[in-house]
Amino acid sequence: DALPIFRTAAKNKATGVELDVEFTADGVPILMHDDNVDRTTDGTGPLDRWTFEEIRKLNPAAKHKLHKIFPNEKIPTLKEAIMECLKYNLTIFFDVKGHASQSSAALKLMYREFPELYGRSIVCSFEPMVIIKMYHIIQAGGSTVKGTTR
Repeated sequence: DALPIFRTAAKNKATGVELDVEFTADGVPILMHDDNVDRTTDGTGPLDRWTFEEIRKLNPAAKHKLHKIFPNEKIPTLKEAIMECLKYNLTIFFDVKGHASQSSAALKLMYREFPELYGRSIVCSFEPMVIIKMYHIIQAGGSTVKGTTR
C-alpha cells in the first residue's frame, strides 16, 4: 500500500488496484493492510496509537525485499492514493475492514471531491454496515449500485 505500487501496476497494464483503508489515532484515513505497523514498516505497535504525523515518518516498504529501491517512501493518505490511481486510470477497490462510520464518512468526502470515483471504484467489505452506509451514500450521489453482497 504505497504509491510506487500503483505506478508499477499501471506500467504492467493492470486495470485496477485494491486500497486497504485504515485510520491513524487522530482519524486520518491512510493506506495500511494491517491494524498494526509491525509487518510492513520500520515501526511497531497498533495503528490506532500512531498519529498521522508519526505514521508519516515510517517507511511502508521497510520490510519489503525491494526496500532499498524505495528508501524514502511515506505511508500515503487515502486522498493521495486516490489521486495517484486516477492519474493512471486505475479502477479502485476500496477494502474496508472495519470502522463503518469513519470509513463511510471518509469515502463520502472522497466521492464528493472526485466524482469520477462513482464509475471507477468498488467498495468491498465483510462488514455489513460499511456496505449499507456506502449504498446510501452512493444512491444519494445519483449513481446506481449494480450489486451488493449481504
